Amino acid sequence: MKSKLDASFSPGETAAVSGVLAIPFLIMAFANLFKWQWLDKMDHVIGQMAVDSRTGGRTAFFRVFTELGGVKFSVVFVIVIGLLLYFVSKKKELAVWYVFTAAVGAGVLNKTIKYIFRKPRPSFEHLVVQGGYSFPSGHAMGSTIMYGGLLVVLFYLVKSKGIRTLFALLFVGLILLIGISRIYLGVHYPSDIIGGYSLGSAWLYTSVDVFRHLKRSRGLSDYRFKQNTWR
Repeated sequence: MKSKLDASFSPGETAAVSGVLAIPFLIMAFANLFKWQWLDKMDHVIGQMAVDSRTGGRTAFFRVFTELGGVKFSVVFVIVIGLLLYFVSKKKELAVWYVFTAAVGAGVLNKTIKYIFRKPRPSFEHLVVQGGYSFPSGHAMGSTIMYGGLLVVLFYLVKSKGIRTLFALLFVGLILLIGISRIYLGVHYPSDIIGGYSLGSAWLYTSVDVFRHLKRSRGLSDYRFKQNTWR
């Protein structure tokens, strides 16, 4: 029986799935653009709850996680993973894919969308120094792409379903904590985080599916991931 992995590449299917993943981003984008009141209320109510919950211990905790999604750490992390894949694991095209996906998605795409909306950051007290615009969150979008992309790589390299599940839980938890940290520290609204997660997921899915198609079309069986790796 023919599996999905062996089926012909469908741009329409890829666009449809990516579109569904991008729906939360689009809702937040339109709500910001047309200044819908429910969004402002949601952002400020949840943001104030985060501010009211601040303690010394929580602040130290979330500062650690926000650094794990910061620009400097992310650049070093992506480069190191790329080099390990390229020179140690000898998965050269996978390395190029990972670095390209992270650089374009978390860097170029996020900055472009931020510039289009130019949404100011929250008026809450910022517990970390942060410039630039607010929507969508670069930390949320970047961590989704960076750690989500690494999860895809690990699904290829690791065959054990148990270890795959462990990695999935670890990275999903990390991504969620990075997003929450941005709200807690006062530098992002919840809608920024939702938008970042959504757009990051849509970009990652598109990149994975296009890469899968390119490897298959070139006949590189080494990159024909198992169905449950990609789908």
